[in-house]
Amino acid sequence: MNLERRFQSQCRASITRFRTILPVPWCSRGILLSEGFAVCAMCDMFGVRTMIESGIHHGRSTRIWSKYLTTVTAIDFAITAEARKALGDSGTTLLAGNGTSIVLREIDKSEADAIVVFIDGPKDAGALDIVRRALSKPSVRFVAIHDVPRLRDGGPNKFRRLLAEHSGGTFFTDAKWFTDEYSWLDKDESRQDEKSGMRWVPGELIASQGKGGYRFGSYGPTVGFMINIRGLDSRAIDSDEYVKLQLNII
Repeated sequence: MNLERRFQSQCRASITRFRTILPVPWCSRGILLSEGFAVCAMCDMFGVRTMIESGIHHGRSTRIWSKYLTTVTAIDFAITAEARKALGDSGTTLLAGNGTSIVLREIDKSEADAIVVFIDGPKDAGALDIVRRALSKPSVRFVAIHDVPRLRDGGPNKFRRLLAEHSGGTFFTDAKWFTDEYSWLDKDESRQDEKSGMRWVPGELIASQGKGGYRFGSYGPTVGFMINIRGLDSRAIDSDEYVKLQLNII
């Protein structure tokens, strides 16, 4: 059974348990519930109960992981009061600082033999640096990255292409079968952010005044999964590709 078909079966097995952690309060520009479910189901498939997250924002995704997994460490340069309040009773370990260095330190410190790394910051080359370093660790079963839709700045998302080319195996939550089966989780997600005036609808962010919207070319912001099939960095991006990334998409 290939990776995607295996994951499809796992989603059908995991949805019952995921529903027990709902509701999770809505958060502007936070992860969609369907995207959070995909991460949880992938954790089930690989037997992962330990999460290291880089990038907290307001803490919605962290809240999901803390309700579903056993051990969660979340890192951000500056942890907001809103995030601390949301996560105060979650049992999550919150660390302030540079995600790139702290993620690797926490992987090495962990006694878990199965870990997932979730990246919602830094973006672009910073995220890629975490991906290639994390996938060199045999205990890291997969890395998941938020905000990798098909389009970026009106054209194909080069960062997504590079991830797909240089990972042992990939899956993106804008796969048609996934959105067909699990978009119902997002039925209450289309709310307007009071500060920006933006709201998500399938395929785009819409601005209240008709200006400043954003088309994803995908169902939503999208989570991409990079699977550590070998537990080695033999397919990590080489230095030339890394320089191209820095030049082309930052």
